[in-house]
Amino acid sequence: MASELSSLPMTTTDELLALVRRALDEFDDRPLSATVRRAVRIANLLGESEIALRLAFEVKSIGGDSRANAEDARRLLADPGAWGDPEGPAESAVREYMEDRRVGSDKVQSSSIDTIEHWERYFAAHEDIANSKEILERRIADLQMLERARHHTFTALCKWERQLSLGSVSERIFSGFERRVQRLLAEGAPALVDQFNAVFRRMRDAARIDSESASEEFAQAVGTCRRILKAVIDHVFPGHTGLLSEEGHVLDAEKYRNRLREFTKTVQVGDRMRGAAEATIVSLCDRFDALDGLASKGVHAGVALEEAELCAINTFIVAGEILRLHETTLEALVERG
Repeated sequence: MASELSSLPMTTTDELLALVRRALDEFDDRPLSATVRRAVRIANLLGESEIALRLAFEVKSIGGDSRANAEDARRLLADPGAWGDPEGPAESAVREYMEDRRVGSDKVQSSSIDTIEHWERYFAAHEDIANSKEILERRIADLQMLERARHHTFTALCKWERQLSLGSVSERIFSGFERRVQRLLAEGAPALVDQFNAVFRRMRDAARIDSESASEEFAQAVGTCRRILKAVIDHVFPGHTGLLSEEGHVLDAEKYRNRLREFTKTVQVGDRMRGAAEATIVSLCDRFDALDGLASKGVHAGVALEEAELCAINTFIVAGEILRLHETTLEALVERG
């Protein structure tokens, strides 16, 4: 899986967290517009379309081609199909922006932050014309808009710092587990690495196709996950024709779930760890059964992708758990001589 994922351009949690912390550390030392653009970039990487668009409006100049403006806005949507949805992130961002920029009852200050700050510097340098009632009212309103933009940006960065700090810890924990599973796969079942790569390729492709095709990719991904689980079980507890468990369950090549249950009885771990492992494994098998029914219903591409991802992740975790238990059992047998 690492070889497949490493070929895709992606920003890690730690890299995103570094971007957020740099923006926070330099918040009072950089022009507001520069910090807002940083926040737009981070929001876009995180898929937070509404805040990305909301802050992008703050640094956009007035006017321009309407079609080009719309295209720029769509580029910041995690789901371009949400464009035009009256309850979607784009419309919500516009409504909030218009309310924050309202002047009086019927006007909106649509100048960019850079333009507002430019005029504030101009008025500060020309006090002879800046002290009229009209100019003072405008300056006060503009400064309030800048402070609102500053506050929106700061709170978003603080939220992301907290969110990504937790994600960074989780990512390191999973990365450690992932490396161990990759080692176990390489040592015990190297062919499965290619199968995991095939699953993740299907998920990547499913994100760009229609619902009907996505359902087909979804069904094939679930089938591959099931074959991966069977291959892992074949490695730790091969099937034999005519072999039965003490309870009379068939343990041949096809009855891999029976063999898996029999394998968990033999692992050299405590009863609680064995019970936890069995529960995880049973949960994955139940997921396979549930997803078989879901795949046949022709689900939406987005739903199919999410379910395929969960299926692949769970399969990876369970495969690692089975291989870990197998390794632990072999080590215990070696110690006993």
